[in-house]
Amino acid sequence: MEVYPAAALRLWGLASRSYKGRSNRPALGLLVDELQTALPNLAWQGHDRACRDSDDAFDAVVCALLARAAHLGLTAGPPVHLKERAASEGWIHLPHPASLSRLTG
Repeated sequence: MEVYPAAALRLWGLASRSYKGRSNRPALGLLVDELQTALPNLAWQGHDRACRDSDDAFDAVVCALLARAAHLGLTAGPPVHLKERAASEGWIHLPHPASLSRLTG
C-alpha cells in the first residue's frame, strides 16, 4: 500500500499545500486544527503538539488514517485484474472523499 498525504488531504477537503517547512508552521497549526475539527474523536494522546511542530509527524498521522481507511475499504484500491500485480509492486490508495468522518468512532 502506498499513500500520499497531500492527495488525501485534498480529497478530504483539507488544506493540502504550503504546510511544509519551518516558515509554514502557522499553516501547519491551522491544518492540525482542521483535522481535529473533522475528527473530534481522534485520540491524539498529546501528539498534536508534535504535529504542530513537524510536518513529518503530521504526515505520519495522515498516513495512519489512510491505512485505517484502506482497512475499512474506504480507499480506491487496485481493480480486481491488477490485485496480483499490486500485491508485489504496491498500489497508491486514495481515500474516498467522504471517508474522513468514518475513520474514528
